[in-house]
Amino acid sequence: MKETDSLDTLVVRVNSWKLFQGILISTSFVFFGILMVIMPLTTSKANIPGYRGFVILVAIAGILFGGAGILTMGYSCIKRRALRWPMLTLRSDGMFDHRYNVFIPYQDIRAMHIDVYKSKILPLYQIYLDMVDPPKYANIEKWSKQQGWQRPDEIIIHLTLASAKDFRLARDYIRRHIKGVEDDGIRTLD
Repeated sequence: MKETDSLDTLVVRVNSWKLFQGILISTSFVFFGILMVIMPLTTSKANIPGYRGFVILVAIAGILFGGAGILTMGYSCIKRRALRWPMLTLRSDGMFDHRYNVFIPYQDIRAMHIDVYKSKILPLYQIYLDMVDPPKYANIEKWSKQQGWQRPDEIIIHLTLASAKDFRLARDYIRRHIKGVEDDGIRTLD
């Protein structure tokens, strides 16, 4: 995150190390999937009926999963024409989510909730925003709302590819500018 001007504007950017980790994890899924298809079965398991088909099915699933990750991250790098593209711009009057190209004023936010899944490899950072006027933001993450995976009155800001420091700074910045924020017990940076 860096300060871009004197108007108290902060920009959360993609962390290059986390992007590299994501690409490395996706590449390993593809690599081991290909190895599973190419390598011959051991003689002890070769006689089990359907075992070779199961191994190929698991390998194809790994290749598809890893390939989707590589394509998604590669497409994002090409689309943004940079490795450290902005994810979220925070200003004193609101925030701009670069993923959906939408500006969200702070007065449209009823409450904020934090979700942090701790992991050594790639921790997940998400900020949930409960909106005052949900129909105004109905097109954001429309598919997951229709499937019932997400409440229709909330927006999720995914900051997984940001650094932990940037996530905490963004969380504290939003917390200072809206009312009705629950205390999640996570202390701010000092």
